[in-house]
Amino acid sequence: MSHLEQILLKVPRGLTTPRSREESRDGSAVRVGPAESFRNQDIRWRPITRRTVTRAISALKVYETDRLWAHAALQMARRLLASGQYNAVVSCGPPNMVHTAARVAALEAGLPFVMDLRDPWSLQERLPEAIASPIWLMLARFHERRAVSAANLVVMNTDVARDRMRALYPGKAADILTVMNGYDEEPLPPPTESGAFVVAYAGAIYLDRSPTSLFRAAARVVREKQLSADEFRIELMGSVHNFNGVPIAEIAARE
Repeated sequence: MSHLEQILLKVPRGLTTPRSREESRDGSAVRVGPAESFRNQDIRWRPITRRTVTRAISALKVYETDRLWAHAALQMARRLLASGQYNAVVSCGPPNMVHTAARVAALEAGLPFVMDLRDPWSLQERLPEAIASPIWLMLARFHERRAVSAANLVVMNTDVARDRMRALYPGKAADILTVMNGYDEEPLPPPTESGAFVVAYAGAIYLDRSPTSLFRAAARVVREKQLSADEFRIELMGSVHNFNGVPIAEIAARE
C-alpha cells in the first residue's frame, strides 16, 4: 500500500476535494468549504485525479478493516455454535461486512440466516467524501448480493427501504420485510439533576452521518440563549472521534 501511495504523488492534482456552497437565508454570506459527502449517483471515476485515487484506496482500507472485524466475529460465532444449540444466525449492520460472517456461519451450521439491514448497503444514498469511490459501491453490491441470496429473511427498518430492496432483488421479494425501530419499555432510571440540558449520543458516527448540522444548531441555541457549558452541552460516547477524517472537536469548533 505504501508503494501505491507513493505513486499517487505523481498523479496530477486536477480536481482536489470538491467544494460546497451554502448561502444564508438573507443572502448576506456564502459559506464555502470541502464537501462532506457525495450523493450515490454523483460518485464517478472521472476525472481521474490524485483525489479520486486516494478515495479509492481509502474505500479499500475501510472494507479491509471491516473484513478483519467480520472475520473475528465469525470465529466467535463458530465457537458459540460448537458449544450450544441455536435456532438461527442473525446479523445486524452496519458495519455491513458482518453479514458476510453470518452468511458463512449459518451455512456451516445448517441454520437459517436472518440479515438485519439497519441502513441500506448498496443503496446507501450518500458517502463521506473520503471514501466516495465507485470501489466502495462495487464492493457493497458484490457482498450484499451474496448475503441476500443466502438469507432466509432480510429485515429493513422502513417500508421505503424494503420496497427498494425488493425492486433490486425481485427473486427474494417475499423474504424482505419491514421491522420498524422501537424502544425498550423498561422504566428509565431517575435522572440526576445537574441543572444542565445534555444532548447525549452513544454509538458511532459512520458513513454520511455528519454531526455538522447538530453542532450548527447547538451554536445557534447557545448564542441566542446566551448559555454556558454548565447549562447546555453535547456528550458523544463511542466511536465518535472523527468524521470523514476530521476530528469531531475540530468540526464543533468550526461551527
